[in-house]
Formats: sequence, C-alpha cells, structure tokens
Amino acid sequence: MMTRAINKQNRKLTPSPIDKFFGRERELRELDRKLERVCGNEGQFVLITGEAGIGKTKLVQEWRESLGIPNVIFVAGKCSEAELNPPYKVIDDVFSELERVILSYPERQKALIIAGLREACGDLAERLVEVFPDLKGLLGDLQLSSGAPISKRKAEFFRATLNLLTAISETGYPLILFFDNLQ
Repeated sequence: MMTRAINKQNRKLTPSPIDKFFGRERELRELDRKLERVCGNEGQFVLITGEAGIGKTKLVQEWRESLGIPNVIFVAGKCSEAELNPPYKVIDDVFSELERVILSYPERQKALIIAGLREACGDLAERLVEVFPDLKGLLGDLQLSSGAPISKRKAEFFRATLNLLTAISETGYPLILFFDNLQ
C-alpha cells in the first residue's frame, strides 16, 4: 500500500518522501541472493529486462545504495540510445570507473591490487591499454607494438580483458559490473 501525503495548496495527492521506491522487494532479494553467491566465489550474471521507464536502472541504483557488504567493487557504464557510441564505449566507461575506484584505495591495498592485475595481464596488458588508454594508471605506461596481425591482437585483447576481470574478482572484493541501457 502506497502512502501518500496531501498537498493542501493544490489538493493533489503526491507521493510522500518514503515512497521513492516501491514494490520491488522480490527483485531486490534476488539481487541480494546473487551477490551472496558472488561473495562465495561463484560468478553470476543478471539480466534485467523490461519496457522503457519501468525502473530497471532505479532498481539497480536502490540496490547499490543498500549494499551492506564492505569493499564491493561496483562499477557502471551507460549506453546511450540517442548517441552513436564507438565500439567498446560502455566497457571503456566501466574500466575508467574501475580504475578510479582502485586508485582511491589506501596505498597498501591499491599497490597489492595493481601488482595482481599487472601479473595477471602480463604481456597482454598492452592490448588493453591499446583500446583503453585510461588503464595506464593500473597497468603502467606500456610500449605499444602493433606488429602482430589484427586477428592475433583481437584474441589477445579478449584474453587480456578476461585476465583483468578475473584478477579483480580474485582480490577478495566482490566485483559488480553494471551495463546500463545495453541494447
């Protein structure tokens, strides 16, 4: 039942401040269950679908704000229907936010994570920096070589992306990637 406050000035019923978000308890519990599995080192994938404007993004925002688990790495990227996004733009947004989050950690924690990422990506790190230059803060300022055939570089890029995400998920901090308005 939605609580409403009466605006006596124009006699309209308006939602009260406690009604910012209503009726999605089941979905929030399901997201919590998925996060519990992630915290138990079990990868999860959640796809939230529905018509435009029904509150998919709001659901995730409310859930994110309610997370009671410390040190969850939650990063988001947004696709825009109105804009023609370059390839991998949403992933670039996610990686940029990921770098910002990791670089904000205390020095000791940050150094351990960065060392783990560099070790996991190894020689393939240059493929990530080639596509996502902002990752230099995490992976270092690498000499980019473009001598390899494009098919090999593409395969190395995907392998390096997988290595990076795997290494982050193995830091002991649950990793949540949110791709908003993915079409």
